[in-house]
Amino acid sequence: MKSIFKIFFFVLICATINLVFVTCKKDKNEGSHCGNLEDNYPDTYLVNHFLFDSASYWIYHDSIQNVNDSIFNNGPHFTKIEGTSGPAGPGQGTCPYSYIIGANSNTNTSEQYLWRIKDNSLIAYQTSTTGYFSVAVSNGNGLITNNNVVYFPTCNIGGITYTDVYRCFYVNHGGPGVVPDSICKYVKPDVGIVRSELFFSGQKKVYNLISYHIQ
Repeated sequence: MKSIFKIFFFVLICATINLVFVTCKKDKNEGSHCGNLEDNYPDTYLVNHFLFDSASYWIYHDSIQNVNDSIFNNGPHFTKIEGTSGPAGPGQGTCPYSYIIGANSNTNTSEQYLWRIKDNSLIAYQTSTTGYFSVAVSNGNGLITNNNVVYFPTCNIGGITYTDVYRCFYVNHGGPGVVPDSICKYVKPDVGIVRSELFFSGQKKVYNLISYHIQ
């Protein structure tokens, strides 16, 4: 009886070790397609030139309502976003992701006045249905120009002449809905958005910066 018990105990130990080995090996294979999980911090250039200290403010003129909107900033803040993505391929399962969003703590949260930083992208609009609208990308030293991002050495907006302005155009390919069909943002480093154009089913809404103070 003791011999049988010893044999059974030995087999149980071997089975347990094998189960642990197989389980660990399986988990390693499943996660191999995901790569290393790292926090993607916002681009340094964008942080330095588009996030501002508290006491900064912007005043815009709303062309539709014919009123002025004031936005006061309580300083920059950074939010860590974590979750899991969909399958990376057939039979591969999900992968975790993690990134950090940089933004100004503005008192007015209307999307036409907001911008955020994700990785090396300047985000100028966000909705719950379409996610982030990346209107410009940084190369670490400035915004990259292309067919949708055009640089103007000088630009007159609302009677104010600005230097070093980028016109950033984005078309929403997600289809019709409450989000804009397209957006056009005129942005200036160290100031922010100087003009915002939103197109809803052919109607154009314009918001011009008429006064600001950067702390």
